[in-house]
Amino acid sequence: MKRLILCLLFFSALVQVGYAQDNVNVLWSEIMHVKKDKAAEFEKRLPVFLKTHFPTLSFRVYEVLTGANTGAFVLASGPYAYKEFDQPMVSPKGEAAQKADGQALDALTESIEVRHMRRVTAISMARPERKIKFVMATTRNIKLGSWGDINEILVKLKAARVAGSSKMDVDFLRPVGSGSPNLYVAIRFFDKWEDLDYEENLSEMYDKTNGNGSWARDVARLNELTVDATSEMRVLRPDLSTMK
Repeated sequence: MKRLILCLLFFSALVQVGYAQDNVNVLWSEIMHVKKDKAAEFEKRLPVFLKTHFPTLSFRVYEVLTGANTGAFVLASGPYAYKEFDQPMVSPKGEAAQKADGQALDALTESIEVRHMRRVTAISMARPERKIKFVMATTRNIKLGSWGDINEILVKLKAARVAGSSKMDVDFLRPVGSGSPNLYVAIRFFDKWEDLDYEENLSEMYDKTNGNGSWARDVARLNELTVDATSEMRVLRPDLSTMK
């Protein structure tokens, strides 16, 4: 897994992070597509590799259940501050052992995509103390230069949800040097499938907070600025994760 090793080395000294700092909002993730006949071996090797060579880090591993990435694994860690990425890391087992184990993992994968995403605090409202089991990730590709207008609407959406005591746990992420900058990702966290039966009366909440007719107007504007959207479900795999 040479590609994974190289990516992890950029931030592998992130041991203690001051989460109260405003700039501690970078989430690191990697989408890994594993060869179909190597999934069992991959699942056996991954947690051993992470615990052996990166014992001070905390990783959450999700399996994708729906969408174009079905069957892939998402390795996630953070939040971090970018200054932590500058600190070097040496595997406790030595560089040679790390490379050998990484190459064995690399041979089991078809592709890897690394993403740096920054949490947009002003529009996010997930409870920090919650225990995460499921994630619904919705990626919206947007028109060039439209983020300012979209962000304004999402700020009003958060205000409406807070005023309406919404039960939704949603965070919004923006890419940092990771592919197209013209997108944002809405992450909804939930504990059990039954939680998906909960539906907000968004139009009523939004109009009550932002004025009559504001929901229809702003949704139409969001649709105008959105190029397309995709969504996928992920489930946490505690057996593969190394959460502290």
